[in-house]
Amino acid sequence: MSTNGNGRPDKDALIVAALAAGASYADAAKAAGVSKTTVARRMNDRDFRARVSEERERVIDRVRGVLTDGSLRAAEALVGIATEGKSESARVAAAARLLDLTLRRRSGADTFAANEVAAIVNEMIEAALDYIPEDAQEPFIREVRTIGLR
Repeated sequence: MSTNGNGRPDKDALIVAALAAGASYADAAKAAGVSKTTVARRMNDRDFRARVSEERERVIDRVRGVLTDGSLRAAEALVGIATEGKSESARVAAAARLLDLTLRRRSGADTFAANEVAAIVNEMIEAALDYIPEDAQEPFIREVRTIGLR
């Protein structure tokens, strides 16, 4: 377990690990021994959020590696059932699943939570305001808010 300079558990590291593994704010808070509010406050910090995103990417890369390693065997098994399954219903179900997997794009595990998207968009707006003349900033903000309501 990661510790801070005093030999105590590093709460931030525990929060990062939990969130990267897919825990809710409440579950991450419980794992780290902090409140859900603390987790939300930490996620409002750009650097902390970047740590979570980087760790999440590492977790996703490991998962992809495991899935990739087993995917050929899984595909062969599914094809085998679709072509040589003992019952017609098993063959039809396997064939339908093969078509579904082949033809349909599925969203992955690498999506952002709504509050993470909002924080990122707010950072982008703040950065953009540095490049927009002051008299054009208010219309820009109204337009962005209108887009967000869609």
